[in-house]
Amino acid sequence: AWDLLPSSIMSLLQKFQALQQTSNQNVKDAVAVFKQFQLELIRNGHKLTSLQELKAAMQGLEIGAQIAMSSRDLLMFDRVINQLKQYYLMAEIGSSSSKRQQMIGLYLMYLLTENRLGDFHVEIELLSFADLENKFIQFPMQIEQFMMEGSYAKILQAKSNPPDASYTILLNKLGETVRSEISLSLQTVHSQIPLNDALKMLSLNDVNTLRQHIKNNELNWTINDGAQTLNFTPPQEKTQQLDAAESARDMLEFTSNIETIV
Repeated sequence: AWDLLPSSIMSLLQKFQALQQTSNQNVKDAVAVFKQFQLELIRNGHKLTSLQELKAAMQGLEIGAQIAMSSRDLLMFDRVINQLKQYYLMAEIGSSSSKRQQMIGLYLMYLLTENRLGDFHVEIELLSFADLENKFIQFPMQIEQFMMEGSYAKILQAKSNPPDASYTILLNKLGETVRSEISLSLQTVHSQIPLNDALKMLSLNDVNTLRQHIKNNELNWTINDGAQTLNFTPPQEKTQQLDAAESARDMLEFTSNIETIV
């Protein structure tokens, strides 16, 4: 089997590359080929010793990570990247990759979308100074800084300028998370705001996309087309909230008076 090993891995790698070059790439076919490739690595990966074989394995996994992203299978992406990191740790193999920094940058973005900030910081600490200057890695670092600052509008703006199209899926997912945070803040602070302000704050293009956002997130909001306002909570519920707030304030005053008497 040893004599056949390089050709089997190389033939599967060539299948990957051929699928990538087709304009109408079939993701299902690509995933099927990648699973064959993974099976080959499981069976014979421990026998890989030559640079050619190790590089072929790394390149196949890099294509697999891109396939996982194209199919929006983020768990698969996570697993493939963790396999890839074994090859990246081998200096002679990792340094030969033209995709390494892009893959690491994508993985950092993935960690942010999963709110795995601890893992994000561990990965950053393992990178070289040269890596930290790379555009693919600087981008998720900037996004993480915006998250720490609570600059949600900047995160939504960054969606229009990713370092590569492969970041779009993760940015869309992060964008939805950010919109949820903004939505929560808006409905907590306001009873209603002008419709144009709402669209700007949520970085939505028009009223139809706002309606879709309300529906998808099951928000208790209403749009007043006549007054051109977005209303967050029905008046009855607001009244109940105000009554609760007044009751809480009365209780605090009562407690304060008791303490004064004692």
